Amino acid sequence: MKTALQSVCARALPCIALACLTGCNTLNDSDRMIAHQREDMNIMRADIDRLSGRLEQMEMENARLGREVEQVRGAVSSAGSDRAEAQARMSDIERRIQALDAAREKDRQAIIDQLSAKISEILKAGRAAPARPRTASRSEAAGGGQAVHEVQAGETLSAIAARYNVRIDDIIQANGLQDPDHLLNGQKLVIP
Repeated sequence: MKTALQSVCARALPCIALACLTGCNTLNDSDRMIAHQREDMNIMRADIDRLSGRLEQMEMENARLGREVEQVRGAVSSAGSDRAEAQARMSDIERRIQALDAAREKDRQAIIDQLSAKISEILKAGRAAPARPRTASRSEAAGGGQAVHEVQAGETLSAIAARYNVRIDDIIQANGLQDPDHLLNGQKLVIP
């Protein structure tokens, strides 16, 4: 009898180990995906900071050129004999201001396009991620029929919906949320 039990255990042990390892791989894949998304967000923040600095420099240059235009206008009004030269200088400055405005608008559009592309990538990666198994709360385990989730700092409604494998709209409707983009730390949400 002891030999039969040992034989069954010997066959079951590799299956149990394989199941555990498969679960670990899924968790590791999820952790890698989250780390990759965090890295993408850090890169985006650095790009935004760099482009914001560039925009700030252009705005400072624009303000300096505006002051220069005012100085030229003052010089034109006080010096009637050099009017043609001042007018040419002022025209040159106005062309430079227009060029700076065009460059600033181009940079703004580049920032918007880059952010849109990154957000699209992150959303696509989130949709492609395997769904996590739904975990029951204490109230569900006690026979309540619905899970209750306590919102943690930084959690989003989409992350909570993915965690319980339910639709965002179902959570919004079940809790009567007026502003689903602003969850409070410690807020309790019924998960349908």
